[in-house]
Amino acid sequence: MVATGAVGFVNWVAGGISDIRDGAQPVLDLFGIVPWWAYLALFFGVALWLYLNGRNGEAASVEAVQEGARR
Repeated sequence: MVATGAVGFVNWVAGGISDIRDGAQPVLDLFGIVPWWAYLALFFGVALWLYLNGRNGEAASVEAVQEGARR
């Protein structure tokens, strides 16, 4: 009885994974159209934006402390 329950559970999980894969396939196909270098450019663009945004935030914070607006 335990073995039958385990097999049933495995079949249920496998069916769920299959349904998820079938639903995600159109999205994966869409992202598959985009070339690898576009993903690389997007990654480095976001990294540069985060770096510049963090640097400006740090400078503003230091300036606020120096002016006495923050302690």
